[in-house]
Amino acid sequence: MDRAGGSALILLTLGMLLAGSACNDAETVTSPAAVIDATLDLEPTSGQAVASSDPSYDWMVDFDIVFTERGGEIGADIDSVGVIVEESSGGISVGPRDDDRWRLELDAPSGRLEAGGALTLGAQVFYALETGASEALIEVTVLMFDDGGFPVAGGVTFEALP
Repeated sequence: MDRAGGSALILLTLGMLLAGSACNDAETVTSPAAVIDATLDLEPTSGQAVASSDPSYDWMVDFDIVFTERGGEIGADIDSVGVIVEESSGGISVGPRDDDRWRLELDAPSGRLEAGGALTLGAQVFYALETGASEALIEVTVLMFDDGGFPVAGGVTFEALP
């Protein structure tokens, strides 16, 4: 199974539950509140690990994190972006180990995804694996809050190749 994925639909399950149709005492049906329709992509989804420019780490990779809001009704503020780096072999995780370490640097022009808009964040991940290997799976996770205050979470995987 290929764990590296280039796109993930960001689902707002709590918001969908709370935004569903409801009846009041007069038995009138209210329409659902707007729910964000956003995707999270990596460009590219895999790439060659190169020697790190930071002497504290062995390897580094670069990729873009691309958010797209397709519904056109509701935007979101990005709260956090994080990564977990795991050594891999042929796209299969064989880690993490106690001495693995990594650092994420972002180039973020904004922390806001507008309704109907797109936002690209440049990402650079520096890492050192206990074994010295360069092949790794990098799990990218995102937490946003839509304009209604509902949490929106998503994740996608980048594959660092040897």
